[in-house]
Amino acid sequence: MKEQRSLAMETYIIAFFISALDLSMMAPLLSYLQRVFLLPVEWGAWLIALHLAVFTVSLPLMEMGSSLIGRKKWFILSLCWFSVGSLLAASSNSWLLLLCGRLLQAVGAGGFVPLFSESFNRVMVQSASWIRNVLTGSFIVIMIVSPWVSSMILMWLGWRTVFLFYFAAAVFMMLIFPRYINDNVPEEKKSLPYDSLSLFFLLLLALMTAVTRADLRDFPHSFLDPMVLPYWIIGLGLFLPLYMMERISPRPLFRGHFAKDPNMIITHVVVILTGMSWIAVVYLPGWAMLIWDEVGAGWLSLSIVAASVWVIIPFVQHLSTRFGYTLVLLLGFLLGSISYFTLSVVQEWPLGLISLILLGISMGMTMGAPIHRGIFMNVKAKDGKNVRLSLDMFRAMGGALGLLLLANVIGRGAFAGTFFFRYQNGWTFQAVICLLGLFLSMLLYSSEDGIEEKWDDSQQ
Repeated sequence: MKEQRSLAMETYIIAFFISALDLSMMAPLLSYLQRVFLLPVEWGAWLIALHLAVFTVSLPLMEMGSSLIGRKKWFILSLCWFSVGSLLAASSNSWLLLLCGRLLQAVGAGGFVPLFSESFNRVMVQSASWIRNVLTGSFIVIMIVSPWVSSMILMWLGWRTVFLFYFAAAVFMMLIFPRYINDNVPEEKKSLPYDSLSLFFLLLLALMTAVTRADLRDFPHSFLDPMVLPYWIIGLGLFLPLYMMERISPRPLFRGHFAKDPNMIITHVVVILTGMSWIAVVYLPGWAMLIWDEVGAGWLSLSIVAASVWVIIPFVQHLSTRFGYTLVLLLGFLLGSISYFTLSVVQEWPLGLISLILLGISMGMTMGAPIHRGIFMNVKAKDGKNVRLSLDMFRAMGGALGLLLLANVIGRGAFAGTFFFRYQNGWTFQAVICLLGLFLSMLLYSSEDGIEEKWDDSQQ
């Protein structure tokens, strides 16, 4: 059981890395692709928002495949889907085809990430300490330089080559990692609530469409527009069949821990706000180039944030153990609100650099804080996987909806007319999100004494 818990953590870490890496590669392309396909900002954001939503839901849904055809075959098949999606995106001449390619990429990634996590963990265990350090350092370096790589490919070879780069990475993984996947491990019977997962994805998709179509300049009347209202009805209405399905499920995805403690509702809202707080980095490249009028300002801003995240993450676990995860969340949201507010008023590079560093530290704290501990205290050990899954899904919901809300503010100019002030008001909007997260984090009851011991004892 402890090995399964460790593998679940490895999968979570690798999945987070893959999502962040994809965001770092796609963010420098976003503004350019919007111009190429003549898209408004609020629809261009779907390039990243759709991938994030599909990837998060497909991770558990795709797990059943390895038990049907074998782990190695499923790993290779998932990489093939990812490769086809990359080639489709690279060859697309319309926005719809590009989104289809991104969707296939997300589904393929959902299939190979768990098995890749297992094989990577096996490599780490079997390797010498210096090799483990080199591999860990390589992951960090890849994350930091990926915005620069994406920008250079875009500048010298064109945007289609970025997706060919994805294809080449998939081929490399297909050649190297299958040998480290143990095909003789017996597959456990999966008991995940796939119906609940599917309904959750459908309601998220409907809410994403409603947020994109609604014009915040005419709030709240635009939310009742005949072109918008049906999506609100579908998105919010699906909560009812989801609730009914959870009531009859022997292994509910949400109801098991929601019903035991009202704090769980606040916890999941805070998780949504963490996703909303970090997704705004997608628009940092466009803002940086507009403010400082330098070609390299876009990718450099993302690299600074990524480096700051990796600097603080090793300390987050220690701070959470010593002072409690709630305090880490409070500091993360506080620093986030300060950094976003500073970005909304600053135009000088030194102060902007400090704000970007603070933003990275804030992201590392809010995303790395072990908020699941407060839930593990109230659930059985066998439900731990569902708890982790529900937190990931709510965080993805916050990221997807937060990105589309921010795109609405920036694209339609909900609070200002010029494009410069749209960015500034976008950062102000993000500062308000962080302040809301700060307030709700204060309401969380943080009592972590014995939580880890209880969790470990329950594994016996």
